[in-house]
Amino acid sequence: MHTWSQNYRRKIRRRIQEMQDRSDEIKVKVDQSTDNMFRHLLLEEMFQLEKNIAELEIADRGRVYATSEFRIKRSGRASDKRKLAIAEIKQKNPKITAREICKKMDQRAETAPEFQPPKTWKAQFWLHAYQQSPAKVRTYISKIKNIS
Repeated sequence: MHTWSQNYRRKIRRRIQEMQDRSDEIKVKVDQSTDNMFRHLLLEEMFQLEKNIAELEIADRGRVYATSEFRIKRSGRASDKRKLAIAEIKQKNPKITAREICKKMDQRAETAPEFQPPKTWKAQFWLHAYQQSPAKVRTYISKIKNIS
Protein backbone atom coordinates (compact mmCIF):
# COMPACT_ATOMS: atom_id res chain seq x y z
CA MET A 1 0.00 0.00 0.00
CA HIS A 2 1.41 3.36 -1.02
CA THR A 3 0.98 6.58 0.87
CA TRP A 4 -0.33 9.74 -0.70
CA SER A 5 3.18 11.22 -0.94
CA GLN A 6 4.53 8.12 -2.68
CA ASN A 7 1.72 8.25 -5.26
CA TYR A 8 2.31 11.98 -5.72
CA ARG A 9 6.04 11.43 -6.23
CA ARG A 10 5.38 8.62 -8.70
CA LYS A 11 3.11 10.93 -10.75
CA ILE A 12 5.73 13.68 -10.72
CA ARG A 13 8.44 11.28 -11.86
CA ARG A 14 6.18 9.93 -14.61
CA ARG A 15 5.42 13.49 -15.78
CA ILE A 16 9.12 14.37 -15.74
CA GLN A 17 9.89 11.29 -17.84
CA GLU A 18 7.16 12.20 -20.34
CA MET A 19 8.55 15.72 -20.64
CA GLN A 20 12.09 14.45 -21.11
CA ASP A 21 10.91 12.07 -23.85
CA ARG A 22 9.09 14.95 -25.58
CA SER A 23 12.21 17.11 -25.27
CA ASP A 24 14.30 14.36 -26.89
CA GLU A 25 11.79 14.13 -29.76
CA ILE A 26 12.01 17.88 -30.29
CA LYS A 27 15.83 17.75 -30.36
CA VAL A 28 15.67 15.19 -33.16
CA LYS A 29 13.19 17.35 -35.10
CA VAL A 30 15.37 20.43 -34.61
CA ASP A 31 18.38 18.56 -35.98
CA GLN A 32 16.39 17.40 -39.01
CA SER A 33 14.65 20.70 -39.73
CA THR A 34 15.91 23.17 -42.30
CA ASP A 35 13.20 25.80 -41.78
CA ASN A 36 14.53 28.40 -39.34
CA MET A 37 11.07 29.51 -38.18
CA PHE A 38 10.07 25.93 -37.40
CA ARG A 39 13.39 25.33 -35.59
CA HIS A 40 12.83 28.48 -33.54
CA LEU A 41 9.36 27.29 -32.45
CA LEU A 42 10.72 23.85 -31.59
CA LEU A 43 13.56 25.33 -29.57
CA GLU A 44 11.10 27.54 -27.67
CA GLU A 45 8.95 24.51 -26.85
CA MET A 46 12.02 22.52 -25.81
CA PHE A 47 13.20 25.38 -23.57
CA GLN A 48 9.78 25.56 -21.90
CA LEU A 49 9.75 21.78 -21.38
CA GLU A 50 13.19 21.85 -19.77
CA LYS A 51 12.08 24.70 -17.50
CA ASN A 52 9.01 22.69 -16.46
CA ILE A 53 11.16 19.61 -15.86
CA ALA A 54 13.46 21.61 -13.57
CA GLU A 55 10.47 22.99 -11.64
CA LEU A 56 8.99 19.51 -11.20
CA GLU A 57 12.32 18.10 -10.05
CA ILE A 58 12.59 20.85 -7.46
CA ALA A 59 9.02 20.16 -6.33
CA ASP A 60 9.82 16.45 -6.13
CA ARG A 61 12.90 17.08 -4.00
CA GLY A 62 10.97 19.45 -1.75
CA ARG A 63 8.25 16.87 -1.33
CA VAL A 64 10.78 14.20 -0.41
CA TYR A 65 12.37 16.33 2.30
CA ALA A 66 8.99 17.41 3.67
CA THR A 67 7.78 13.88 4.35
CA SER A 68 8.73 12.44 7.71
CA GLU A 69 10.23 9.23 6.35
CA PHE A 70 12.66 11.24 4.20
CA ARG A 71 13.34 14.08 6.61
CA ILE A 72 16.95 15.14 6.57
CA LYS A 73 18.81 16.46 9.54
CA ARG A 74 19.42 20.13 9.10
CA SER A 75 22.85 21.36 9.90
CA GLY A 76 21.60 24.50 11.61
CA ARG A 77 23.98 26.21 13.97
CA ALA A 78 27.04 24.65 15.45
CA SER A 79 26.34 23.04 18.81
CA ASP A 80 26.50 25.56 21.63
CA LYS A 81 29.16 24.60 24.16
CA ARG A 82 27.23 26.36 26.93
CA LYS A 83 24.21 24.16 26.33
CA LEU A 84 26.32 21.02 26.16
CA ALA A 85 27.99 21.95 29.45
CA ILE A 86 24.64 22.62 31.13
CA ALA A 87 23.26 19.32 29.82
CA GLU A 88 26.29 17.54 31.27
CA ILE A 89 25.85 19.26 34.65
CA LYS A 90 22.15 18.40 34.70
CA GLN A 91 22.89 14.79 33.81
CA LYS A 92 25.39 14.39 36.65
CA ASN A 93 22.99 15.92 39.16
CA PRO A 94 19.32 15.91 38.02
CA LYS A 95 18.07 17.78 41.13
CA ILE A 96 20.51 20.69 40.78
CA THR A 97 19.02 24.19 40.94
CA ALA A 98 19.47 26.89 38.32
CA ARG A 99 21.53 28.95 40.79
CA GLU A 100 23.95 26.05 41.35
CA ILE A 101 24.22 25.52 37.58
CA CYS A 102 25.10 29.22 37.25
CA LYS A 103 27.88 28.79 39.83
CA LYS A 104 29.31 25.80 37.95
CA MET A 105 29.07 27.65 34.63
CA ASP A 106 30.94 30.63 36.14
CA GLN A 107 33.70 28.23 37.19
CA ARG A 108 33.94 26.92 33.63
CA ALA A 109 33.80 30.45 32.18
CA GLU A 110 36.94 31.37 34.15
CA THR A 111 38.98 28.97 32.04
CA ALA A 112 37.11 29.18 28.71
CA PRO A 113 35.23 32.24 27.40
CA GLU A 114 32.80 30.13 25.35
CA PHE A 115 31.07 29.20 28.62
CA GLN A 116 30.17 32.81 29.47
CA PRO A 117 26.49 33.79 29.39
CA PRO A 118 25.00 34.74 26.02
CA LYS A 119 26.05 38.25 24.96
CA THR A 120 22.44 39.37 24.59
CA TRP A 121 22.03 39.04 28.35
CA LYS A 122 24.60 41.81 28.92
CA ALA A 123 26.03 40.00 31.93
CA GLN A 124 29.61 38.92 32.41
CA PHE A 125 28.81 36.16 34.91
CA TRP A 126 26.05 33.57 35.10
CA LEU A 127 25.19 34.49 38.70
CA HIS A 128 24.96 38.14 37.76
CA ALA A 129 22.56 37.25 34.93
CA TYR A 130 20.57 35.08 37.36
CA GLN A 131 20.30 37.97 39.84
CA GLN A 132 19.21 40.39 37.09
CA SER A 133 16.52 38.17 35.61
CA PRO A 134 16.14 34.77 37.23
CA ALA A 135 13.14 33.79 35.08
CA LYS A 136 15.12 34.23 31.86
CA VAL A 137 18.04 32.13 33.13
CA ARG A 138 15.76 29.42 34.55
CA THR A 139 13.89 29.21 31.25
CA TYR A 140 17.16 28.97 29.30
CA ILE A 141 18.41 26.20 31.57
CA SER A 142 15.13 24.31 31.73
CA LYS A 143 14.87 24.06 27.95
CA ILE A 144 18.17 22.20 27.75
CA LYS A 145 17.61 18.46 27.73
CA ASN A 146 20.01 15.90 29.14
CA ILE A 147 22.57 14.37 26.81
CA SER A 148 21.21 11.08 25.51
